[in-house]
Amino acid sequence: MMVMTPEWKLVSNGPSVAKANAPDGARRTFLFRMSGGRVDEERDVSAEHPDVLHTLYRKAVQFRSLQPVDGVPPYDRPPEGWTAPKDWTIPDGPPSGD
Repeated sequence: MMVMTPEWKLVSNGPSVAKANAPDGARRTFLFRMSGGRVDEERDVSAEHPDVLHTLYRKAVQFRSLQPVDGVPPYDRPPEGWTAPKDWTIPDGPPSGD
């Protein structure tokens, strides 16, 4: 999850920010400073600006709370219980046109 303003970029990696009960350490949050339209992602300044971190994080949580619980599922994993057919293959080239 990412939130940007003209001056700041907040990045939260891990469980969804909508999940308030995520285990400690499961989510990592970073704050970067924007300068001249560019972001310095080599220096996390969250410890120096906890007020900005908190404000942007609240915005991320508020945004995620607008999404329906049964919204679009993640694309990086199949639905629970789904298995591919045994003969499922991806062709090496374009269809032959038969």
